[in-house]
Amino acid sequence: MNNFTRMNDAANYTNVFADFGICPDQRPERAAFALEGQEKVHRLEAPYDPTPMVRIQSRLDEVDYAIIEEIARSKYLVSLQIFQFLGLRGFSLKRTGLRNRLNKMVKYRLIREFEIRRENAEAGIRFYELDYRGFQIAQTRDVVFHVGNRFLSDRNKEIMGFFEEAVAVKRVLAANMVILGLLRNGAALDGFGFNETVRATAGGKILDDCILRTQGMFWIGRDSVFLVEVARAGEYGLEKLADKVGRYYSLVNHAEYLEENAHGHVAYPQLVICAESEDHAREIDTFLRNRGLWREEDTILYTHDLLHMDKSLRTLYELDGDGNQTWYALPSRYTTRNPACA
Repeated sequence: MNNFTRMNDAANYTNVFADFGICPDQRPERAAFALEGQEKVHRLEAPYDPTPMVRIQSRLDEVDYAIIEEIARSKYLVSLQIFQFLGLRGFSLKRTGLRNRLNKMVKYRLIREFEIRRENAEAGIRFYELDYRGFQIAQTRDVVFHVGNRFLSDRNKEIMGFFEEAVAVKRVLAANMVILGLLRNGAALDGFGFNETVRATAGGKILDDCILRTQGMFWIGRDSVFLVEVARAGEYGLEKLADKVGRYYSLVNHAEYLEENAHGHVAYPQLVICAESEDHAREIDTFLRNRGLWREEDTILYTHDLLHMDKSLRTLYELDGDGNQTWYALPSRYTTRNPACA
């Protein structure tokens, strides 16, 4: 794969015995990143700390640097996701300790803290992205930046008219949840990425507008690549999804894609749509079929949020015209029974 580093290498995320902060007896009934009505993203400000960068770095340890790396690669993460990525890398810390570190890093302008909440709600979903000083550090820490995870200063956001939308953030958070679920359960992944673009190219130029960005990507070898497109409920979401699926079919029917593409794929990628729920997946499938966006020779796979809370690698399924499921499981990296799924 091109343009990937240790931050995308699944071999660095194999500590399946870590404490992941999940209670198997308290599985939620509703997906944490399901779309709610009238949600907005609010920046949570912290008092400015004028400590010079050199002094700040002298106060950071490898756990702090790892937090910056994880947020930089993933674009947006909630604290539990940071906790799980760190655990998979072999770092041992408690949730309270992580909370203290995140507060420190927000104060130092290494990361930014936001909250997604409904109007008049007292609390919501807190998440993090890089701040400028964290971006400076991440550039020296083997993190690859691209359009999908680029850093934008507050000034550049204002100039570009960019602001975080709840649905866009939740889609990235859900993609991270999918990858984390696979890693925690020991899937035999070789690598993964977020907000990556796949495209057919010739001499560096994009062919026939054949370009697609999905919130998640993972691969097993160079010839088994999965694109994770996260769909949230709502009619507008279906319209945007139809455009994505149409471009996916253009890509997998483009002969030149395998000759030259952005990531060096030697096989066409498989599209996986992550729905909010099983019912939502069936709604999506019916919609796509009615739009003529379903092909038996290039079948779309589905998953949904709560599947990735379980101890299982049986998380992908195909739907037929009657909504019946055919289930698939990704291979485990373990030759014997996966200890994570025991």
